Amino acid sequence: MPRAPREERTPTDIPVEIVAADGARIAGRATNVSLGGARVETPFSLAFGTRVVVHLPLPGALRPAFVAGVVRWTAPGTMGLQFGLLGVRETHLIAQLANPLAQVLDARDVAWVG
Repeated sequence: MPRAPREERTPTDIPVEIVAADGARIAGRATNVSLGGARVETPFSLAFGTRVVVHLPLPGALRPAFVAGVVRWTAPGTMGLQFGLLGVRETHLIAQLANPLAQVLDARDVAWVG
C-alpha cells in the first residue's frame, strides 16, 4: 500500500517538553516540524501509540503552544509525533517556520496570535 504524502518538514532546533497521558515528562529537541507533526530527539522514547501533549515554543509566540499528538514511530534517541487538530494560532506559527519571508512580512501581525 503506498504511503500517504506527508507535510513538508522544516528543519528546526526547538527545545520541547513532551507530557505523556500517564503524566511522564520528557525534555527533547524538535529537529523538524510540519503542520502534521514533529521529529523529536530525546534521551528515551515513548511507546508507539502513546498520546502526548507537546509544549512547543514557536518563534513569534508569546507563550508555548500546547499541541496534542501521538507517537507514530521510535528509534534510539528520537521519535516521530503526529499532531492532532491544530488551532489557528498553532497553524499560523508552524506555517511561518516554513516561510522565513512571511515571518518578516507578517511580523507586525504576530501580536494577535501570541
